[in-house]
Amino acid sequence: MSWGVQDKVTGAVVFEGSCDPLHANPYGEQVFAMSRDGHGLRQLTDAAGFTENPDGSIRVELAGPFAYSARPD
Repeated sequence: MSWGVQDKVTGAVVFEGSCDPLHANPYGEQVFAMSRDGHGLRQLTDAAGFTENPDGSIRVELAGPFAYSARPD
């Protein structure tokens, strides 16, 4: 994980990660949100990650750069 932020309204932690906890993206990074107690993990992005084309070339689609805005206190 390279960064994280806590939403001041919902309390959810928003972060990027290369893990694949939802088995949706084994070859790339996604942005996730989760409650502070570790429940309610949600994947917020759907980047393709690393894919190989039929001609042998590769394509990489990542979720960043990414900005997150939350209502201030």
